[in-house]
Amino acid sequence: MAGRRCPGKDEVDGRSRACPTILTSGERYCTRHARQYEARRGTSTQRGYGVDHRALRADWQRRIDAGEIVMCADGCGARIAGRMWQLGHDHQRGGYLGPQTVRHNTQDGGRRGRAAQS
Repeated sequence: MAGRRCPGKDEVDGRSRACPTILTSGERYCTRHARQYEARRGTSTQRGYGVDHRALRADWQRRIDAGEIVMCADGCGARIAGRMWQLGHDHQRGGYLGPQTVRHNTQDGGRRGRAAQS
């Protein structure tokens, strides 16, 4: 993989400077800037994924582990298996749609984020 510069910024003498670290393993930030990013982001509970979210995810995971056939809530037809899935949000009524593939859940979040910036 070709290297790319860490997008983090450093304050040097009151001026913002680009981080000099070159990333070669697909990481988003260098170690120092990754810590800063996570601190700004907040904990999962602060982001709204508290006790209720964890309980619902655990319930779905038990069902999946027990062999129940669970399909992606997006309607794409993909079967949810293993642990690589996320709970899809119901943005019209609040709450959750159910398990979604990581791809579909993150695509939805990306679309909503871009729309909010417009």
